[in-house]
Amino acid sequence: DRYWQLRCTLDPDATNAALQHLFENPQIADLTEGGMITGAGGGGFALFIAKDGQTAALREKLKKLRKDAAFAKSSVASYRLNARGIQLGE
Repeated sequence: DRYWQLRCTLDPDATNAALQHLFENPQIADLTEGGMITGAGGGGFALFIAKDGQTAALREKLKKLRKDAAFAKSSVASYRLNARGIQLGE
């Protein structure tokens, strides 16, 4: 979360109450290793890295947020991080 904290310090307009809820709500934050927001100006993705064994619980908590008007148009998409990185071959 350190990147997101620094980003909000440098640009307070990068966040709002709904976005801060994602990072500060203990029901979500306790399930993650961290996260960040991508995109610009009204669109994009909130990316979270689930703690080991907490992927399903995090997904469910995020889906339940759709009951809140601020997240009504949101959806949850799964993704995986490439732990190997780019590999070049000859």
